[in-house]
This record gives sequence, structure tokens and C-alpha cells, in this order.
Amino acid sequence: MENKIAQAILFLASLGGILDTVFLVDSHYNDPAVCNTPFLSSIFGIPVDCGQVTTSEYSVLFGLPISFYGLLYYITVFMVLYFEPRLETMVKRYETTYPTFLLLLTSTGFVVSTALLIIQVAILKLICLYCLISIVTSYTLFATSVVVFIKSR
Repeated sequence: MENKIAQAILFLASLGGILDTVFLVDSHYNDPAVCNTPFLSSIFGIPVDCGQVTTSEYSVLFGLPISFYGLLYYITVFMVLYFEPRLETMVKRYETTYPTFLLLLTSTGFVVSTALLIIQVAILKLICLYCLISIVTSYTLFATSVVVFIKSR
């Protein structure tokens, strides 16, 4: 990747996502109350209760917490960034480019994060601050990938 600033943002965001989702996975299995934030009771009038969000019926998919899938996503993005030189030649075989591949990958995270935000706000009527951190991280990865894609054209 030619743009070092974009590369740094992508690496830092993926690392931040990994740390955040490790915490969410741990709190899901061990103590959901640990991720509650006593310093913040509501955001725009919506109550903040991470424990209820991370243990709701929407927090598990195929027997695993949603945060585990988020962890896999962030690890995948990190590995794609780390192995970029090797992936360049691989993606060319499929008649695509690395920026296109990265944009497709981060688009998935953007769509899933948006769906999870809607579930929190519209259905649960609760917010999890650490889930919001993951959403912002995912949006950062997507926005930076859009910039990289546009600049590659």
C-alpha cells in the first residue's frame, strides 16, 4: 500500500478492534457486568447497559457470541494488511486488485456493524459502549478502505 497514513490507520483500527472484541468475548463468558460503564448512564437518551446487550438473545449466533465473529473479522483484516505483498499476487489471479479486496472485506464489517447498531437502538433500546467502540472501529476501517480504493483508481 502506497499511502502510509492510511496503512497506519488500518493497522491501528484493526488492533483496536481485536482488543475491544477480546474484552467483549471475555465479558460474555465470564462476567457480563464487568463491561458496564458507571460513568455513562445514557447516550442520546438511550440507556447504556453492556451486560444486557452482550447477553441478549441477539448476542449469540450459532452458539457463539457475536463478539467472537467480530474478533475473527478484525484478525482477518489485520492479517490481510500484514500479508499485503503476498496477497497482491493472489488477488490478481482473480482479476481484482488489493484495494478492491480490502474494500469488499471492510464493507462486510460495515454492513454487519450497522445491523448490530440497529438491533441495539431499535430493538433492545439499549447501548453497549464497547460495542459502539467496535462499530466506530469497523466504520473507520471501511472509510479508510474507501479512500485507499479511490486513490488506487
